[in-house]
Amino acid sequence: RADLDDPASLPDAMRGADHLFLATAGVDLARLERHAVDAARAAGVRHVVKLSVIGADQPTIAFTRFHHESERHLM
Repeated sequence: RADLDDPASLPDAMRGADHLFLATAGVDLARLERHAVDAARAAGVRHVVKLSVIGADQPTIAFTRFHHESERHLM
């Protein structure tokens, strides 16, 4: 079990994983996905798929901005 709001819970969950699929929502999306991406990187996860939204490349409203921040961190 892991909780994206508890980074300390993520290393065990990521251990041995090759892939990560991110599908989160809400105003904390960027922060939570950053925790997941950092843990995945540390665990050696080689492939991450992030569910995003159309318009994330033009973060003019909060909803797209959250996804934009997460995508930038993933890159």
